[in-house]
Amino acid sequence: MYLVNTQPDICYAANQLSQAMVKPTKLFWKAGKHVLCYLRGTSRYGLWYRQEDEVKLCGFTDAD
Repeated sequence: MYLVNTQPDICYAANQLSQAMVKPTKLFWKAGKHVLCYLRGTSRYGLWYRQEDEVKLCGFTDAD
């Protein structure tokens, strides 16, 4: 959960890998290793959450 929240670029891959845990295959093992290699190379990137006194929630929607 921590990785998906701090690095949303792997959200889809983590979702697919977690669904494969019911009956994993070598293909999913290889994909999991690929995700881990990607995380090792991008460990300095991601979202950083800071604790502040005032919380501001901003959002945008395009509902036309």
